[in-house]
Order: sequence, then C-alpha cells, then structure tokens
Amino acid sequence: MLECTDGHAIAEVARRFRITADTVRTWRRRFLERRLDGLCDEPRPGVPRKTPTRMSSG
Repeated sequence: MLECTDGHAIAEVARRFRITADTVRTWRRRFLERRLDGLCDEPRPGVPRKTPTRMSSG
C-alpha cells in the first residue's frame, strides 16, 4: 500500500509485484476502509482445507 500512497499507479504496482491490478485494488480498498486491520486476510468461503495426516514410518 505504501507504493500506492507514494503516488505509483495501480498498474505499475501490480506489474512490480507480479500480481493483478484487481488484487492491488482490493487490498488498497481494504486499507482505505479499515487501515491496517484491512490488510489481514479475510476468511475464505467454502470448506476449510484439511492437512493430510502424516504417516509414521516403522
């Protein structure tokens, strides 16, 4: 977000960090609405991921 506040264009920030302009817009909007709290990941829709159980050898 510092790149945007320093006056860099959204497309330039996206290209620099190799992400889409939509992603930059999303994070920028969240930051403007909720400041630092907006930069925390939001819960994702759907069933939570399950980590496979590790099998012990022996």
